[in-house]
Amino acid sequence: MTRKIKAPTLLDALIPVLFLVSLLTLSVYLYGDDSSYGANQIALILAAGLAAIIGIKNGHGWKVIEAGIVTGISTALGAILILLAVGSLIGTWILAGTVPTMIYYGLQIMHPSFFYVSACLICILVSVSIGSSWTTAGTIGVALIGISQGLGLSLEMTAGAILSRAPILATRCRPCQIPPTWRRQWQALNCSLIYGIWFGPRRPVLSLPCCCI
Repeated sequence: MTRKIKAPTLLDALIPVLFLVSLLTLSVYLYGDDSSYGANQIALILAAGLAAIIGIKNGHGWKVIEAGIVTGISTALGAILILLAVGSLIGTWILAGTVPTMIYYGLQIMHPSFFYVSACLICILVSVSIGSSWTTAGTIGVALIGISQGLGLSLEMTAGAILSRAPILATRCRPCQIPPTWRRQWQALNCSLIYGIWFGPRRPVLSLPCCCI
């Protein structure tokens, strides 16, 4: 018997999303910061199950749904492996004492008068070298935050220097990958630095979102 496959309606598409958002909101409300230790994962599984049920309702067999799941996982596998490598690098640097060592020597070498500029330039150089701005933020960025605390400087301004468009620009302009959007990257870099410098000393709470624009 051939099943009649129906196209999903807008309501069919929204139900799993709204269900997931509701469960995640409830999870955070009930467990707070501990929601990531299991409650959020259960919410994701339940929402995926609901999406599969809606697919079956519209006439799709389990084999088709299973093939779609495998295709989705295969598409995201590259990003998953990158996140695994980044997490391994960050954990290795912390356990091996690399980050505390950088904090120790950074407190002796870096001066508060040029710390923010140095932090931004260091992140650019590391991003160009390894080709990953988020790895830079998770390794060098952690050390720079520790140095900033030790020097008594603004954490918002330091986070703005680390998470600004400068490291991302450096990632885009690493060897063999210079896209035609470099002008927009430079404009974003200039705006982030101008807003960070302007709001940082006057409005520390606004400096982080302004530098992340």
